[in-house]
Amino acid sequence: MDLDLVRTIAEGGAPCVLVTILEVKGSAPRHPGTKMLVRSASDLIGTVGGGEGEMRAIDAAVTALAARKSTILGLSMKGASATGDESICGGVDKLLVEFVDETEPYRFAGALLASGRRALFVKTLALHPLGAGVVVHTDLLDDLGQPVAGESMKAAGKGVGPDPMTALRSGKACFFGAQGIFLDPVSPAEKLLVIGAGHVGRALVEVAGHLDFAISLADDRPEFLREGSFPPTVRLILGSWPALFEGYPFDPSTYAVIMTRNHVFDLECARELLRRDYRYAGLIGSARKVRLIIEQLLSEGFDPEKVATIHAPIGLDIAAESPQEIAVAILAELIAVRRNAAPIASLRNAQSRRGG
Repeated sequence: MDLDLVRTIAEGGAPCVLVTILEVKGSAPRHPGTKMLVRSASDLIGTVGGGEGEMRAIDAAVTALAARKSTILGLSMKGASATGDESICGGVDKLLVEFVDETEPYRFAGALLASGRRALFVKTLALHPLGAGVVVHTDLLDDLGQPVAGESMKAAGKGVGPDPMTALRSGKACFFGAQGIFLDPVSPAEKLLVIGAGHVGRALVEVAGHLDFAISLADDRPEFLREGSFPPTVRLILGSWPALFEGYPFDPSTYAVIMTRNHVFDLECARELLRRDYRYAGLIGSARKVRLIIEQLLSEGFDPEKVATIHAPIGLDIAAESPQEIAVAILAELIAVRRNAAPIASLRNAQSRRGG
């Protein structure tokens, strides 16, 4: 759930239904936590996978709107024939079709996300006492696991039931069917700061424009930051290397990559970056260059644990050579961090294996 969707629900207005994938077994087009907001059969935000399954979800949402009740929808995609009407992906989805009548948790979530902090929706599901459907109690925890809005999960915030911090750390939604509890972490809008407008920096900005980052490109050379040379959505920051850090809104949703034209400038930027919050930090360069910079940072007394968070050399190990290929390798690593992917073949790990 992104900030725009949270704000849409928080602002209220027309009644709405939030369709959320609770659980997936087998192959399915989307993962748990994927959402679609339905205000009518033709007023939709988001997608839960498209096709016949999504049409059934929309029908269920329209019914829930009319009845002002929530329900659970099961979708089977186990058709046996490529010529039949049933989906043949091979999976089974369980979806929460939720009539939203309480906006307070979403208002608080919007404030947390706007400040760069994560939040966790905790949804407790129970059978409706007067008939078909389910009752949904929605609570909100902040990124420290503390209750912010709602009543029913105050006990969970004290360690009873599923551990909310596991979901917060992983960023992955999880449904505990036996307890009827759905943990649904949400992350703020993500920012990408590219420090250095050389060949790779420019290529990185061009490709990253398709990946939902708020992009900034920084350099100390005005001729490298000419207006009209970049998409209008890219914020251009001109200034000396240490000074440019002062005005940038670093927070836990920031992805920063250092790729200036000089190793001394790289070192200056690494010092400044380590004093700030970020989700991802990367440093371009050869194994020898980054080793010497890392050793210098450690000798200056920077926290070894935080220094170790710098991805250096930056990017996935795909034998990239051209600026565009290197940009793809870097962005692949950023996506892996964004999606909390399992350990991957990064250049940093590859150099470690080779003794670089």
